[in-house]
Amino acid sequence: MIGNETTKDLPSAEDPEDLVMISRIDALIKRGKQLYASGGRTVTQITSDIVVKTGERLDLNEMTTLEHIHRASKSFPSPRPLGSVLYNGVTYFFMTLVEGTSLQELWPSLRADQKIAARDQLSTILLDLRNLPLPSTQIGGGIPTRCKDVRRSIRSSSGPVYNEDDFNDFLLSTIIPRVAQTYQDFIRTKCLHSRHRIVMTHGDLHPRNIMAALHDGHVEIKGIVDWEAAGAYPEYWEYVKSLNTMSSVDEEDWCHYLPVEGMGEHCKEWAVDMVLETIVV
Repeated sequence: MIGNETTKDLPSAEDPEDLVMISRIDALIKRGKQLYASGGRTVTQITSDIVVKTGERLDLNEMTTLEHIHRASKSFPSPRPLGSVLYNGVTYFFMTLVEGTSLQELWPSLRADQKIAARDQLSTILLDLRNLPLPSTQIGGGIPTRCKDVRRSIRSSSGPVYNEDDFNDFLLSTIIPRVAQTYQDFIRTKCLHSRHRIVMTHGDLHPRNIMAALHDGHVEIKGIVDWEAAGAYPEYWEYVKSLNTMSSVDEEDWCHYLPVEGMGEHCKEWAVDMVLETIVV
């Protein structure tokens, strides 16, 4: 029904064949196993090895990024995109299932040595990701390529971003009104630099997006899911975004087990990003 690497945009007019297709998809979802639901998105397992993500006007950046990854690597541990359908504003994105349990669910019960094992496996995966070719000469992801910055809300660049100087301009493109221009200039000229490599990046590396299995006391990372924020970004971006849910009042220790051998440790850039967090919309 859905071909690999395809998007089918069905018109809103009630074509009988389209209605039959959508009714069959909806029936599969209704009978399926809901794996995730949040922010207007749901992920449902509809067969033993296929899931469908649904939501209004889903950003298909995830599909194009996964297509690129699987063209470049036949073994990278992420979902393989199978195609998508857009109907009446609702997107149905089909992909292969990554088995396992979210690392977020397993994390509280893991010993320190098990967390270290998970960290080391993730470092290897991220090194493999960073060794993949870039999908284009621009920073960001999707078609057309656009930068995305996920914070309290999602900011997307209005046009192409060709280098890190342009990327830094994008980061400062939506400033709250009360921030003085001299303060903005200081952040732009003294704190944001343009010396980083551009690498393939997941952009939302949190335990909830990492699938794992626990067998006889051994942790195995099965894969990484939710690639909506992925693309080509400065090498520090993975580190910064892996910490964007960290709170000063929570005792979660994920920050002590980040896979820095795979993505580097960029504390200065994280500190600058914390300043940006206070001044951007």
